[in-house]
Amino acid sequence: MLEALDTEIGRLLGSMDESTRENTIVIFIGDNGSPNQVTKTLYGDHSAKGTIYDSGTHVPLIVTGPDIKPGRSDAFVMTVDLFTTITNIAGVTADSTDSFGFAPVLYGGETERDYIYVEHFQEDKSDSKPSDVFGWAVREENYKLVQIDDEDAMLFDLAVDPLESNNLLADGVSEIESQILSKLNQRYKRIHSQ
Repeated sequence: MLEALDTEIGRLLGSMDESTRENTIVIFIGDNGSPNQVTKTLYGDHSAKGTIYDSGTHVPLIVTGPDIKPGRSDAFVMTVDLFTTITNIAGVTADSTDSFGFAPVLYGGETERDYIYVEHFQEDKSDSKPSDVFGWAVREENYKLVQIDDEDAMLFDLAVDPLESNNLLADGVSEIESQILSKLNQRYKRIHSQ
């Protein structure tokens, strides 16, 4: 799949004349995680594709074009941000409460987004999807709060636990964890009040 993707992207870019290529921004984003069959040994009990864990939501985003700063960024970006980013690059002002432009990041600046939010819901859960698909998660800084349907909330520190295997709330809630939990729950409420 990667070889085919590389070949086809190469063909697309190769089809552009030099002046078009110099005036084109290419945005490539992955979908919702890798197939579970190939990630079981890495993620253990968590599924990958489609889940609300990072294994199903943290995907590649590659942008190239004129004046774009090469390298990696740790900036938070969500797919809804593509709308405002693309309109901003095109010189149009977009008005959206949940889409933040990340164009400044492309040129070495910062984004206003300071959180990541994911949600997956379905009225009829009788299909064969794993239980960790349905629910929501919100992340600020390194901390991520995961709520899967009616299960107990889980809190992860992704700086030290990127595979989300150590639920910080499993052994009770410390004062610091309580403050983090309160902050993330407040963020969730603000998102749902918009």
